This record gives sequence, structure tokens and C-alpha cells, in this order.
Amino acid sequence: TEGGLDVIKKFNYLKEFIKKIKDRNIKVSLFIDPNIEQVQSAYEVGADAVELHTGKYAILFDNGNYSDELEKIKHAAELCSKIGLVCNAGHGLNFKNVSNISKILIINELNVGHFIISQSIFEGLEKTIQKFRDIIDSSRLK
Repeated sequence: TEGGLDVIKKFNYLKEFIKKIKDRNIKVSLFIDPNIEQVQSAYEVGADAVELHTGKYAILFDNGNYSDELEKIKHAAELCSKIGLVCNAGHGLNFKNVSNISKILIINELNVGHFIISQSIFEGLEKTIQKFRDIIDSSRLK
């Protein structure tokens, strides 16, 4: 995925579809871009949580020009907190770029499975997970 679900464009369909899911007591999370309007729409269609797409941030991080995208992620996470959506994030995160995202304490969970499994080929699963955990934990202390 190179971008999140366009909740605004699919609003009516998603609202109806999500209602059917939630009527069965199933929680719903939507993978969306870190955009205020998308977060608000996710809330309005009945999502319980969102995962903010961090792929653009990850690409821009490599170019050193990520600050605007990081601010978008922060603002989207703040809105999630304000309106009661659980906020998760992920896509393209790795040892080098996860620290800034980890500092956004509102973010509940980082979805980094692809990187962890890929990196574990070189360093082993336990060492990779521990290194990632150490980076996240030290980032949250600062």
C-alpha cells in the first residue's frame, strides 16, 4: 500500500459497511493518510481506530525533508486523541526513522512487522525486536 484508504471518497459505503461489522461487536480500524479530514471522516463512519500511513514520512526521511509530514502525523494523532479514536501508525518504519514517530506519545501501536521480519534475516528475530524496542523506548523517554 502506498497510501491510506480514502474515507472521504468512500464515506457512504464505509459508513453502511462498518455499521454491519460493528453490529456484530467487531472493532474497526482504518488505514488512512495522516490528514485531518480523513481522521474526522474515519470517526464519522464509525471506526474505533486508525492506522496512520507513515510511508510518505519514511520516504521523505531518507531525503532529509520530512518535517512537514511529521507535523501532519502529529496533528492527525492529536485529533484522534481529541475525538476518541485509537491511533496507530505504520508503513516504511525502520531503525533509522522510527524515533521521531515514537516520540508521538498519542500513538498507541506501531505496525512494523515487515521490517522486523526482513531485518531478522540478517540479525535474527530476537535481536531485531530488542533493537527496535530499545530505539522506541529511548525515544519515548526524551
